[in-house]
Amino acid sequence: ILLAYFDEENTRDCGQCDVCLLKKNKELTDAMFQDISGLVQSMLEQGELVLLEIVRRIPQYKQVHIVTVIRFLVDRGKIEIKGEKVYLLAD
Repeated sequence: ILLAYFDEENTRDCGQCDVCLLKKNKELTDAMFQDISGLVQSMLEQGELVLLEIVRRIPQYKQVHIVTVIRFLVDRGKIEIKGEKVYLLAD
């Protein structure tokens, strides 16, 4: 994941960073991570949402998994958090 943060291609989970460790410890698979990421970004394209609303709209995944993905997206600059609102950043 760390290499993906720097837009490196053909990356695998490093197993060392906090995101990789949390994914491993909480049983968040790559497929789940990608699905949640797509769902969150898709929702935010429609407008801003509070975190609890995002979690409510993705009942098939645990809250801890959704928050992990959102943290990763924030770290990558894909979404921005302002107060209680989450915004999708323009490319």
